[in-house]
Amino acid sequence: MKDKIRSGLTLGIYALLSVALIGVTNQLTSGYIKAEADRKLTAELSAMLPGVEFDNNIAGTCRLIKDERLGDNALHELYTAEKGGEVTGFIFHYYTHKGYSGDIELLTGTSVDGTVRRVQVLKHQETPGLGDQVEEGKSDWLKSFKGKSLQNATFKVKKDGGDFDSFTGATITPRAITEAVGGSRCARWTREVRSAMRRTEMIGKYLTIAKNGLWNSNTTLVQMLGLCPTLAVTNSAVNALGMGLATTAVLTVSNTLISAVRKTLRPEIRIAVFVLILAGLVTSLELVMEAFVPDIYSALGIFIPLIVTNCIIIGRAESFASRHSVGESFTDGLFSGLGFSIVLFVIGSIREIIGTGHWLAGFEQLIGDAGKNLQTVLFSSDSGVLIAILPPGAFITLGFLVALHNVIESKGKDGRKVSSEAGHGCC
Repeated sequence: MKDKIRSGLTLGIYALLSVALIGVTNQLTSGYIKAEADRKLTAELSAMLPGVEFDNNIAGTCRLIKDERLGDNALHELYTAEKGGEVTGFIFHYYTHKGYSGDIELLTGTSVDGTVRRVQVLKHQETPGLGDQVEEGKSDWLKSFKGKSLQNATFKVKKDGGDFDSFTGATITPRAITEAVGGSRCARWTREVRSAMRRTEMIGKYLTIAKNGLWNSNTTLVQMLGLCPTLAVTNSAVNALGMGLATTAVLTVSNTLISAVRKTLRPEIRIAVFVLILAGLVTSLELVMEAFVPDIYSALGIFIPLIVTNCIIIGRAESFASRHSVGESFTDGLFSGLGFSIVLFVIGSIREIIGTGHWLAGFEQLIGDAGKNLQTVLFSSDSGVLIAILPPGAFITLGFLVALHNVIESKGKDGRKVSSEAGHGCC
């Protein structure tokens, strides 16, 4: 009896050890196995979109969709390719039950405009020598789908009045695949896809607005607007940053307000209302700065009230806020202001360092006593280049930054033309 118990316990212990080994091994390898499976799936899916650019992990975008136009009520897989947050293509994994000898498993890749990029048969049971010509290695028939539009082409075999050939002695198989590929157009317009595309388009739109404000259509480096404060207050990094942040605040709020009331304004009073809104905002800002950052207020002087007439503010109000939604106008104001602020800060930093040997001197005027710890002395002010903090230094520094921007643009984008919003220089 004891021997039986001992044998049972021994067997149980080895069973537990075996289970433990398998469990530990599974924990250690599951991540690698999944990664390899994702890699293979991504490679397979990527091959379905020749000529379509994307930078996302397509395998991770799978959505399950159901539509009667696909021939059944089963769930099918839809993958989405994206570039920079914008949808560029779709890959549809589905089945047709109309094959001659059974189900046919398919992948169809299309660009976002509905142009078929590739069709691949993954599994079939069609007759060797006849229906199996749907395999890429046995005929070029599947290539006849490439370049066809899901919206405009007639996805039927020519025998049924469509645009596609069938096989000699075999019509059922090509008919099934042709109609299945045509039916995949409904996958692009499911509720999930429409929602994803709207979301992607919105993200892409806001990213474009942000990029334009910061770089592509930078108000100073590209449009050459707001040059008076750019040249006048950038003799130090702190003054430049203070002016930039003040302008950003006014630009963001004014864009938002003007967009909100744009549909209620008659054309003949539109500009006057813009100026009144700006005057109210700037006066309020002036009072706030005088109360909380009096040193910066004194240093900036007349350029604070002159924000009302700043070409950047008026220009964005007229060219953008009066024509776009509140959200878009807010984003444009914020990032146009930040782009302006960054340029001012860089010019101010360069001039201050070269001219005085210091950087962020007087930063406590903006953020309090903590700013004293950020001040840096690089070399003695006696060794500074005086012209850097004089008006000519502002022109020279701005010129170098504009040239640098143009060089980067010409190299990075093959000489992309300046944005159509570019101005002609304005104070």
